[in-house]
Amino acid sequence: MAAAAPPMLAADMYTPKADDDTWPTELDDLQEPPAKRQKLNTGVKAIDQALDGGFDFGSIHCITAEPDQEIKEVLQTLLLSHLCGSTHATTTVIDSSLSFDLLGLYHALESSSKESQNMNQDAKVMLERLKIMKVFDCIGLAEAVGELRENLEHPPEDVQAKPVPKSTIEDSEDEDEMLDDPLPKRQPPMPAPDETKKEPPRHLLIIDNISKVISPLIKSNYTNGQAGLASLMRSLRHIAREHELCTVMFSTASNKPATEDDTASLFASCTIRPALGPTFGQLLDVHLYLHQIPSRKVAEADNPGSTVEMVNILEVVQDSIGVRYGRWAPFLCKADGTLTDFP
Repeated sequence: MAAAAPPMLAADMYTPKADDDTWPTELDDLQEPPAKRQKLNTGVKAIDQALDGGFDFGSIHCITAEPDQEIKEVLQTLLLSHLCGSTHATTTVIDSSLSFDLLGLYHALESSSKESQNMNQDAKVMLERLKIMKVFDCIGLAEAVGELRENLEHPPEDVQAKPVPKSTIEDSEDEDEMLDDPLPKRQPPMPAPDETKKEPPRHLLIIDNISKVISPLIKSNYTNGQAGLASLMRSLRHIAREHELCTVMFSTASNKPATEDDTASLFASCTIRPALGPTFGQLLDVHLYLHQIPSRKVAEADNPGSTVEMVNILEVVQDSIGVRYGRWAPFLCKADGTLTDFP
């Protein structure tokens, strides 16, 4: 009877690269330091500093907020920064809240294109690089993500215009004379002047609101709902890593407020509890809370009859890298729906 083959160690079977004798790990590829990645800045100094330059391309972010918080203003600011930042920037918005303000975005793009000195684009031209997909349940969300992945892996090519056929029939004698003439030498096509300098496209994915389509599934069957959420997040993570996709999701907080010992925020006044469960943040690269606190200037005023001015806070409560955890940024919302720094 033949003897069993002796086991082999994995270290003996693996041969490191010649120029790198260290063992490669998945974290080395996926958890690249945020300062080395491409960034989507918001134009708000405090937010960009808290995120080491802005939202990362190739990462998944989620902003969890109360229903009455300024989510729409943050969404519009991200769209403005991305679409106006490059002529090759494309955006996909998966809208489950069915409240996307397209008219407000058009006016904001129009005013931004007039004020910008680096880009002379029409607002309608920039809207051609924006794709809106409305979904109503988790099945529609999964189909939208699959369609996005298909478009990124197989981008549509420009269809060349075919020559228009002639309306008259050519004489056969003319065709014979053309056959006798020597064929002209075919010259290689000259590359376009800006073809080599063309920058790669930058993609932005916004999902608003992921909790509205996943929460009913979790409430009906918690185990299946969490399994479906984990599967969806794995697909999004693969797409983000493969195509350098900046993914920003918005989620609504649970109706049950978090206790002081259970909250992930550094602020005692923040009682946000994620509606998708306490383990949802482990599926993300960066998890942020959006809440409000009273302004220090108004709170310290001696006028008891004055109304308290609230300041928006964007706080990092979870970070897969770990360097941005605990950072927070105050900001205000302007009348045109964009964000500005807190003075």
